[in-house]
Amino acid sequence: MRPSFKMPSRGDEHDWIPFHDFAIRAIAAGADSASKLGRQLSVAKQSAAKTFAVLEERSSVTREADPRDARRKCLQVTPLSRLRSCARVKHFRRVARSVGTQDRGS
Repeated sequence: MRPSFKMPSRGDEHDWIPFHDFAIRAIAAGADSASKLGRQLSVAKQSAAKTFAVLEERSSVTREADPRDARRKCLQVTPLSRLRSCARVKHFRRVARSVGTQDRGS
């Protein structure tokens, strides 16, 4: 039996792509604005802003007022996003072990 490479259904994650994980990791590491996120991911500021909008819609990140500059908004990773990320890592590790076990048995 071949292992399934589909992610377990988790609501809005049916179209999750690895780039979303890269964006979340960049935000968690300090890319707290669309400009910084774009530089970190080597994409245009507009692409970073669109990616952020998708993540915000899925409750993976939030936008909060910067206490030092009222005009600026800071990006934050939500606890829910951290849990989802851990679940994806665990899922892919299980798949990798499954594939490795099948390869050795062939």
